[in-house]
Amino acid sequence: MVNIYLSLEKILDVIVWFYTYKQEMCINT
Repeated sequence: MVNIYLSLEKILDVIVWFYTYKQEMCINT
């Protein structure tokens, strides 16, 4: 269970990072 939770947390981190990165790209463009 702990491993699954950590994996989900890591995936969420990546999703949030990608979302903010995409927004910054849109703003710069």
